[in-house]
Amino acid sequence: MLASLLILVFTGTRALAWPLDFISIPLYPLHSPFGAADSLDLAVHRTHALNRLAHFTELSVPPRRQPTYTRSRRHRRAFLSGISQQENDTDDSDASDALSPAEDLTLDHGPHRQSDSEVTKAHRVQYENSSGLDIEGKDIGYLVEIPIGSEGKVFRLLVDSGSSDMWVGGEGCKSDAGGDCGDHQFLGRSCSSSFRQTQTPWSIRYGTGSVSGILARDDVVFPGNVRLRNHTFGVAQIESTEFTKNNIPLDGILGCGQQSLSVQQTPTFLNALYNAGLISRRIISYHISRIADGNNDGEITLGGMDPAKYDAKTLARLPNANNGGFWEATLDRIHVNGKDLGLRGRSCILDTGTVGCVASLTDMEADHPKTLFVAPESDVAAIHAMIPGAVLSNSSHWNIPCNTKAVVSLEFGQRMFPIQARDLVFGPTEDGSMCTSTIVKGGVARPSGTTRWLIGDVWLKNVWFSSDEDENMILIARGRE
Repeated sequence: MLASLLILVFTGTRALAWPLDFISIPLYPLHSPFGAADSLDLAVHRTHALNRLAHFTELSVPPRRQPTYTRSRRHRRAFLSGISQQENDTDDSDASDALSPAEDLTLDHGPHRQSDSEVTKAHRVQYENSSGLDIEGKDIGYLVEIPIGSEGKVFRLLVDSGSSDMWVGGEGCKSDAGGDCGDHQFLGRSCSSSFRQTQTPWSIRYGTGSVSGILARDDVVFPGNVRLRNHTFGVAQIESTEFTKNNIPLDGILGCGQQSLSVQQTPTFLNALYNAGLISRRIISYHISRIADGNNDGEITLGGMDPAKYDAKTLARLPNANNGGFWEATLDRIHVNGKDLGLRGRSCILDTGTVGCVASLTDMEADHPKTLFVAPESDVAAIHAMIPGAVLSNSSHWNIPCNTKAVVSLEFGQRMFPIQARDLVFGPTEDGSMCTSTIVKGGVARPSGTTRWLIGDVWLKNVWFSSDEDENMILIARGRE
């Protein structure tokens, strides 16, 4: 059981002097079809978020009173249709280097895929050693393009701060439901002469979905033209159907949690870059974009935080309150329309793989949105009681006016971080009179006194979020105006 800690936090107000040897990678957002958000989508998202919260707290998921929905079953009507669509190891060397401009790889995206039209590409990032994060669907997830192997084959990897392992699909990959692993990119000897397969098996189960395979070594090029030679990571041989559908655009996952969370028990990509001397600090920073802005300016930075992108006066430095490898911050207060709700003893797991805000609940009833803010039933009720026009639709979610002007703010390190009102809206109800709230009840019972919330991209879109594994600290700041 993970210990829950109440920690006094220290805040800083000066811009951090990050080293120059860091890498910034564009993040590409994933989104569901415009206007397709409905109660089924919400149920799917809730399931995903609740499962992740249960996983994060090392508790099994209690039986549900309602069926569990996944991305690949009843969800497909609205959600999936909108998703921005061997040999034994003989070389144990582990060398890395930076490519010169002349050696820069031409990215091989392969033939057109069904999911290509469902991915919104990030704009080119101008900052040194930078690139962007693509958006999947309507802010469903965020993808980074990573060239792997001797031919620089490009894989779209979902950026996930709630796991620590990197994996891609392998040649010959099979679905656990039968058949192949769909219209995705796969890695193996036929496409990479530098590919080396080991005999070490691995498997991982997420809140929704599972993967198993073997470990392999190959060259990986991170944006900034930095090549990590003979990096060890997972190659999937069997994937659950959550990953194999043709219109799901991701080819694997880039785990950004701490080393202690790795199930592969090999250096994470961040630690491998650090050990090779390619970055001087084990830091990952995120800027999550939203499709509605049209800015497409999502970004992930390795080794530092771009000082030109955040407001140093708003910077909060927070000790990580989680000893299990996740990133969790102690919440000072929550305000709605400027009023302190008086909620204390809360901590928040920050998860780029969850698109909402979820709070804990002793009695888990239904499913939860993936991008949500999840919290206990009483906390969710207290928040909505302060939002004009909010009504409890049923036992599982709240509805709010689609044009709400409510300001929900989380306070960390004596700094206020508001959620834009539009991020509180998931989508219209069936009759179109109201919209579903992205703040939902859910979670698991905890014996300790601290209530744990799961905070996803609903809030993370509104901040710059940085995790520092060297200091075991979380840094949060508002973006520059």
